[in-house]
Amino acid sequence: MNKYQKALNRIVKFCDINNGSVLEDDLKTLQELVDKVTPKKPKKIIDDFDDYAYEYYFCPNCENEVNDTYCPSRCPSCRQALKWND
Repeated sequence: MNKYQKALNRIVKFCDINNGSVLEDDLKTLQELVDKVTPKKPKKIIDDFDDYAYEYYFCPNCENEVNDTYCPSRCPSCRQALKWND
């Protein structure tokens, strides 16, 4: 769990304890931000062509093509953090 998720969890807990009114849309927006900074593995597609297999990688969030040379840490389209290694 990263520091953003921990902070969001504390906000939710604080609001529950104090009967605070946090709008559901605000929490959803914060969760989207937490998800975006949490590195995710790109989706891998293998395309067999004749005797050679081409590997393509796509962002798990917006599904645009990414690669570890030009997009080492974030998707250039949606800025989703990427995790290339296991």
